[in-house]
Amino acid sequence: MEKMPPRRLLTLALAVDVILLLLAALWSWWGGIPVWSRIRLTLGGLAGGLVGAGGMMLMNYGLVKWAVRQQWQEPRRWIEELFQPLFSGLNLREILIISLGAGFAEEILFRGVVQPSLGWITASLLFGCLHVPQRKFLSLGAWATGQGLYLGGLYLLTGNLLVPMLTHALYDAAALSYLRYIWPWTRQGQRFRLGGSS
Repeated sequence: MEKMPPRRLLTLALAVDVILLLLAALWSWWGGIPVWSRIRLTLGGLAGGLVGAGGMMLMNYGLVKWAVRQQWQEPRRWIEELFQPLFSGLNLREILIISLGAGFAEEILFRGVVQPSLGWITASLLFGCLHVPQRKFLSLGAWATGQGLYLGGLYLLTGNLLVPMLTHALYDAAALSYLRYIWPWTRQGQRFRLGGSS
């Protein structure tokens, strides 16, 4: 994927967030779903979001370690062919804006509106589909479906949309910060920067 200027990426991300929020608002109005009242700013909700983000990070760390042991190259390909070209030029402010926007808009739609309407599994599958930019990244969609199941499970357990929203935003911020500031200096990242393929 071609490298995208940070301002253009930020504009595109925010535009997608607005579209998702408009869709959520229309769906909740049409279906009579009180989505906005399901966001409760409580200490329990904040703690749940922090714990949820930690769990999501551990889950993905485990996936990467497993992929390395199995010599499964897909996660590395996601980084080198998709994430790194897209996100390598972002600064911390842009990372935070994109992460907060995605955490808010995607969770309002998928967990707040789609999940109560179509079910946990369907909402997670649709969430996974949203994260497939090209056919060659179908495995990324499967991974995102797993993330959707995790986030939807948090919502089922707590009944508070703040928990998956905060989990999603914190995870995205940590993942994008890692890709931007840490991964380029790892052994694999340095090989990628030098143009190596192994």
